[in-house]
Amino acid sequence: MNHELRTPLTSIKGSLQLLSSGKLMELNPSAGHLVNMAMTNTERLSALVEGILDLERLDAGRMPASPETLPLKEVLGQCLENAAGYASTHGIEIVHGCCTGADTLIHADPAHLARVMDNLLSNAIKFSGNSTQITVSCEASNDHVSFSVADQGIGIDPDFRERMFDRFTQFDGSSTRAQQGSGLGLAIVRELVNRMHGEVSCTSVPGEGSTFTVTLPRAHAVTSAQIIELPSQHTAA
Repeated sequence: MNHELRTPLTSIKGSLQLLSSGKLMELNPSAGHLVNMAMTNTERLSALVEGILDLERLDAGRMPASPETLPLKEVLGQCLENAAGYASTHGIEIVHGCCTGADTLIHADPAHLARVMDNLLSNAIKFSGNSTQITVSCEASNDHVSFSVADQGIGIDPDFRERMFDRFTQFDGSSTRAQQGSGLGLAIVRELVNRMHGEVSCTSVPGEGSTFTVTLPRAHAVTSAQIIELPSQHTAA
């Protein structure tokens, strides 16, 4: 399935990029618009395929967590740097909020944590208006570290929050919704956080914004007896 889905998409993307570059021929404005539209939708389809394959790998136990002792400050700094370019294209600034315990060591899988932060920051950027801010904060307790991504976006209706981490679930499922997506990002976040023995939660005020908080164990709080693989936990959409 991996091969059959990715191979034709790679060929399509490559062909569209070659057309868009103008190396084969000069495109008139109408043709250029159609090529750009095709490229945008190919990227959307690629993201959907990647999400489906990731969930399949998670369910099959082929993406186990490999926790390491990580410096929280460096991890967050790298995640913010990675998201800065995408944020700037939307006129959004990512800022550091209060970070108590920034020098804390956490126990997490670096690849899983990077994917979690990428998904949360991408969502925050997507659902925020131009010229707004996204604030990333962290707080350390005796045994855990929590880090939060707060946006100034549209917020989330209380009735939707109960199923927001379900698969293929979107706040606005209509074909005319302003923000397109697969409805898999938050489901993947929850699965990955579960495997790192953490929790993810959300608070939101419609019209004012949302805050997603991920809580993970501190390095000193984890013993060898606690490092076990969690079973897959998900709710079918």
